[in-house]
Amino acid sequence: MEVTHLIENIVNHIDAGLFLRDVSTKEAIYYSPGFFKIWEVEEVDWNEQTDSFLNFVHPDDKARVEANHHKFIKSDTRRNDEYRIITPKNNEKWVWVRTFPVYNTQGELYCQAGIIEDITYKKTVEKDLTSLTKSKDEMLRMLSHDLRSPLQSILGLTQLLEMETHSLDNQDLSKYIQLIKESCNFANNLMADLLDTHSLEEGKGELNLSETKLSKLLTESCHMFEQQAIKKNISLNLIIDAAHDSEMTLDATKIIQAVNNLLSNAIKFTSRHGQVTVTLNDASNYATICVKDSGIGIPADKIPFLFDKFTKARRAGTSGEKTTGLGMSITKHIIDQHKGEISVESKVNEGTSFIIKLFK
Repeated sequence: MEVTHLIENIVNHIDAGLFLRDVSTKEAIYYSPGFFKIWEVEEVDWNEQTDSFLNFVHPDDKARVEANHHKFIKSDTRRNDEYRIITPKNNEKWVWVRTFPVYNTQGELYCQAGIIEDITYKKTVEKDLTSLTKSKDEMLRMLSHDLRSPLQSILGLTQLLEMETHSLDNQDLSKYIQLIKESCNFANNLMADLLDTHSLEEGKGELNLSETKLSKLLTESCHMFEQQAIKKNISLNLIIDAAHDSEMTLDATKIIQAVNNLLSNAIKFTSRHGQVTVTLNDASNYATICVKDSGIGIPADKIPFLFDKFTKARRAGTSGEKTTGLGMSITKHIIDQHKGEISVESKVNEGTSFIIKLFK
């Protein structure tokens, strides 16, 4: 087999694209099949003009690519570039392009050549790794800061108890024990939220679907928070009415977790003698769960960040209750898993309403 034919056969069977440009006319004289495959266009439909490819370069990259392209056709220097393209089929891709001069045996510039390769998968992996690294860094930051705080509190209180055991009365002992208990609960909640977040991000939080009565779930959830509400003299009400027998296919454990997060926040950010109301409404093709409180409300500039992981909207409750900053992110992920919607309405010093919409 002739070398020329062998090379042509190889070029025709690789995914990367090859193109050649005449140095005198600056017009392209060859495109390999891989070139047209990357651009998702038929050879007969390709515009032969020198800079026609610029029409498909992503708007955010076009100025830089155009400048580099003009430098290339005016010189014989080797260049590498990475940029995004939008193909005629409206698919966005990342490509890597190397352009270089080709000389004949006399050392004269023969043509300008280029290789183009689809690196979309590589860029996607890099983005995912960057996001994962950022997430791990955030978790380590939280572990080193937020988990360290309750552990230091526990250590300090136990040392105090050890030193002053004989001088403390029952009331003081109860107070210290309660503080230790609160610190332990916060540390436990933080670890649970971190594990839930990691599980959801790793795609391990699969839904265990079953026919479930929403009214039963909400009754159980409200019952779990009765004592927490009583401690702050908060009136906790559940309104079901006609939706009493409404059944939906969902993951009961996860929906309870989502509602619990909302109820916990509602009580946490409502002052003493306030009110929290959970309402279930049933429509023909969806059901809504509304958790409404008469609490301190959320500033308008914090609402856009409310469902972010390690949210900027994070703050202490009205009685100094701590928060991990992960609960709302987990809640949003759970509702998204159910193909539902969650929204918030809030006014400072008037209260907040979270509305979950679950479709049948």
